[in-house]
Amino acid sequence: MTTVIIEINREPNVLGFGIDITQRKQAETQLLRTLAREKELSQLRSHFVSMVSHEFRTPLGVIQSSAEILEDEILALKRPRLKSSEKESRFRLIARRVFLPLTGTTTESPSQTGSPVSSETH
Repeated sequence: MTTVIIEINREPNVLGFGIDITQRKQAETQLLRTLAREKELSQLRSHFVSMVSHEFRTPLGVIQSSAEILEDEILALKRPRLKSSEKESRFRLIARRVFLPLTGTTTESPSQTGSPVSSETH
């Protein structure tokens, strides 16, 4: 508000001018709320993308390493020096090493019983 003292009929009078900025302040407040909401949504989106990326990357890593193991073991099975019983034993080992991690199950070492043993699921 701006004020000025003026004389009217030799008497001092106060003349004031004011501008109503209520709408401007309301718009500013709304804009700040919208900005805060946009920042929150951006953080939520970033967190979601990070979480989904991790959830896909973890199983895909297991699948990739299992495929590599499977490929190496299949090449080893094709070697002519292995006997039929060795190939069968090696094939069972491949199955345990490749497929059981995908189901969250582990096995005892091949030198022990050779049979799958359930453990905690991941």
